[in-house]
Amino acid sequence: RRASLPLADSPAKNLRTEGLSLESYRVHVFIHIPKTAGTSFKAALKKRFPNHFLYGDIRPAKPFAEEKPKLGKYDLVTGHLTVADFDSVEGEKQFLTIVRNPIDRLLSLFHYIRQRKHHSLYPFSLCGPEMFFRACRDISDHGYLQRAVAVNAREVTDGMCLRLSGSRSSERALEQIKKMGIVVLRQESLERDVRERLGWSEFDLPELNTGSKK
Repeated sequence: RRASLPLADSPAKNLRTEGLSLESYRVHVFIHIPKTAGTSFKAALKKRFPNHFLYGDIRPAKPFAEEKPKLGKYDLVTGHLTVADFDSVEGEKQFLTIVRNPIDRLLSLFHYIRQRKHHSLYPFSLCGPEMFFRACRDISDHGYLQRAVAVNAREVTDGMCLRLSGSRSSERALEQIKKMGIVVLRQESLERDVRERLGWSEFDLPELNTGSKK
């Protein structure tokens, strides 16, 4: 089954993380899913964990396989990668991620791409959001066109599930959340979740990478 990660009835929101002390873990891994307020959250994490490594922030980025052996020495590692990418990092790890209502995330991605003519999916955005989503789903299902186009289309249609489980299945993503003990925060209530689920009373979230919805 292929679907975007559900939120309303997802057992992920019921995971018991109250009183969790993330500072007790050696390596904190933030799985950054695009258009979920991850850029703002990452900026706040950088202040909390000065000894950090942000994959992809230094251009040109080295292949991740070359960076991986040294990541165990950091308190925080993050990037637009998957749980599987970070799983072999040495040290005791705590995974964190942010999810968002799938429809809101799709619309946010549409507006983001619509403003960037260089983006591989930009031509499909010119026909409006409905046709854009249909085109991305068709590309995702059939895997044609250039690889970069197909990868970006799958990010639009199934990005949350793919980042968490490497699969387009929402069931697989939920299984991975339970198996890995991933702390799941919701973009819609991020500041409250940070306080209640992580126990961080002081955590300033700047507004970064916010796109226009016009």
